Amino acid sequence: MTKAPIGYLNVGARDDFGREVRAVEVDEERARLVRWAFRVFASGDWTPSQLRQEVVARGLTTAATPRRPSRPIGKSSVHRMLTNPHYEGGVRYQGVTYAGVHEAIVPNEVWDQVQTALGTHRSAADATHVHEHYLKGAVFCGPCRRPELGRRGKEDGPGANRDQGRTLGRKFTPDPFGVSNGT
Repeated sequence: MTKAPIGYLNVGARDDFGREVRAVEVDEERARLVRWAFRVFASGDWTPSQLRQEVVARGLTTAATPRRPSRPIGKSSVHRMLTNPHYEGGVRYQGVTYAGVHEAIVPNEVWDQVQTALGTHRSAADATHVHEHYLKGAVFCGPCRRPELGRRGKEDGPGANRDQGRTLGRKFTPDPFGVSNGT
């Protein structure tokens, strides 16, 4: 069993046949803050970073373990919490969400509003920056005759601000005159 999300606790019990039965229960202390976080984020007036600052100020912490003490939740934990279907009663398994048997902390209508609000914040994150190398597909490795897969060199140290080429794990610096030394 994996670790229960913030607002839930892992519990274990024995059934009538002595077998261990594992489940999750609502941790009322943290669940109160999780419910509040979902309600205010559903309004659309909060960003995940603002929400994190406020729930930390209100006392939302991770559950303590035998090896780690309780601590304030991290930046990525808020986004993970807002997108985890566990809070609305679902269970995600191998990318598919199924109905769970545990108690939902967040009502379905609030869950849907939060997902809509997250969608409006997501537009800048969806933009991908693909910077194709200007010689990609035009330069071939002298010794192996394979196409060169270009990449930028390091910003400091040896090879600073130089374009470097690579063919199947072999790194070299392309010769601007097209003459290869074979190494």
